[in-house]
Amino acid sequence: MTQLNQRRRGNRLENAIYDTTYTLLSQYGLDQVTFSRVATAAATSRSVLYRY
Repeated sequence: MTQLNQRRRGNRLENAIYDTTYTLLSQYGLDQVTFSRVATAAATSRSVLYRY
């Protein structure tokens, strides 16, 4: 199975979410960052974000 087909879990997923959120906040500001935008940019789903 290649890296692209594997699900990220634990610290890898958490770090990807935090890094993506920080980048989006830096680019767009708080008013323009949504769960959908973070999920798309982090290549995950909104339901995963709610768990983290």
